Amino acid sequence: MEQSKIVVISDAHLSDEESWSWFNRQSGERLKGFLKQTANDAKVRELVLLGDIFELWLFPIHVMPWSAAQIIQHWSSGPDSVIAALRECADRLPQVSYLCGNHDMGVTQADLDLISPKIRWIKTDYYNAGHPGALHLEHGHLVDIFNAPDISGDPIENLPFGYFVTRLVASAGGGNEVWRAVSQRIEAEFGALFSFSHLSRRAGFGMSDLLGFDFFLEHVVAAAGSSLIKGVVDVLLWYVKLVNPSVNESSQILLPGGSSVTVGEVRQHYHRLLVRWFRLHGLEGLYRTAVASTDLDWRAQQLLTQGKAKIVVTGHTHQGKILQLEQGRYANSGSWRDGVGATYLEITAQPAPTVSLKSYPSNASLPPLSPTAPAPQKKAETPEG
Repeated sequence: MEQSKIVVISDAHLSDEESWSWFNRQSGERLKGFLKQTANDAKVRELVLLGDIFELWLFPIHVMPWSAAQIIQHWSSGPDSVIAALRECADRLPQVSYLCGNHDMGVTQADLDLISPKIRWIKTDYYNAGHPGALHLEHGHLVDIFNAPDISGDPIENLPFGYFVTRLVASAGGGNEVWRAVSQRIEAEFGALFSFSHLSRRAGFGMSDLLGFDFFLEHVVAAAGSSLIKGVVDVLLWYVKLVNPSVNESSQILLPGGSSVTVGEVRQHYHRLLVRWFRLHGLEGLYRTAVASTDLDWRAQQLLTQGKAKIVVTGHTHQGKILQLEQGRYANSGSWRDGVGATYLEITAQPAPTVSLKSYPSNASLPPLSPTAPAPQKKAETPEG
C-alpha cells in the first residue's frame, strides 16, 4: 500500500495539568488515541508536529515554568502514555518532523531525543515536507508582533512580549475574561492610532516637514507602542490582584534557568516593539501582525501570491480551517487544547497536492470555507496564540 499521506497537528500545549493549563488528562487520552491511530495507518508517510506541542509559557509568575524534558517525563508514565504513543509514531512511520511554535520555542533536538531520536527537529522557519513549490508549512508566530522572536531592541532575555502576557494571564487564572480585557486594550490603542493617522493625512499635517509624513507617523507609532505595552501590563496586573492582592510592580516573575524580573521591568521594556514592525511592514502591515494570533489568512494570501506554494499550512490561531483562495489553499491545523475541538490535517501531494481538515475522534472531513473579506483595520485581538 502506497504511503501517500502527510498528517499535521499543532497546538496541543502539553503542560503540567494544573488549573491554568490548557491540556488535561482527558485531552491526553484524546491525543494518545489519535497518535496510535496515526502510527498504525499504513498510508501515512509523515507526521508533522507544527508547533506548540509542549507548553513552556503558560505558568503563573511565581511558578518556575516546566521544561520540555519535565513535560515529557510527566506524560511518559506507563507503557500506555501520550509519549509512548508518540514514540510509536516515530518507530512505525517513515518520518516524524517537529517545527517549534512560540509556546515551545525552546524545544531542541536533545528534548525530542528523550522521546525518540527518530523525531527530526526542523531548524528552518518553514518546511515543505519534501514538496518545494507545492507545500509551505509554518507555525505562524513568526509574523505575530507579540509572539515572534523579539526585534524591539529592548527585550528581556530575548523573550517576546507575549511570553510575559501569558505568564500574567496564568497568574490571573487564565480565563477568557482576562484575554478579552487584553484584546480590548489593544483594540483601543490601535483604534486611536488608525484614527489619528487618517485624520492627519486628511489634514495634511506633517506633509510640509522635510522628513515627511512617514517620519512623523513613526513618532506617533512609537508613542502608541509605549502606551500599549504599559496599558496591557496595567490591565493584567489589575486582574492578577483580584486573585492575589499582594502582587504589584515589584513582584518577581520567575524565568527559565532561575533568573527573574519584576512586573515593573516588563512594563518598561518593549516600548520600541511597534516601531520596529512598522518600519518593516508599514501601518497596514503592523495591524495584520497584531491580529496574527487569530487571523493568518493574510499570511497565506501573501505566500500564495508570491508563488511559494500551492498549499499554505499554519497552526497558531487555534482555529482549524481550510480556505480556498485564488492562488491556492490555506489550511490551519487547529488545536488540541482543552475546551477546543481536536482537529488535524491530511495532505496528499501526488499527483497534485490536496488537503483536508478532519476532526478527532470522528475523523470526519470538515468543509472548506469560502474566501473571507479583509478584516477592518480598526481593532486587534489578544496575543493569545
